[in-house]
Amino acid sequence: MMSVTRTTETFVNKCARCHHKWRAMIEVDVIDWDMGLSSIVSAKDIECPKCRRWSPIRKVTGKYE
Repeated sequence: MMSVTRTTETFVNKCARCHHKWRAMIEVDVIDWDMGLSSIVSAKDIECPKCRRWSPIRKVTGKYE
């Protein structure tokens, strides 16, 4: 039987348009299939809190600035 678990992921994101960095949080669905396999489904785009434009998620590695 398939089951779905919703959780959140927190990371530092950088806007593709204005280059603003901020701590972002998105919802992530983890789908457990019958066969012992699992899939992760999450958003592809995010809204920048500074310029209010939508752009692809760009996770920044390293320390939050």
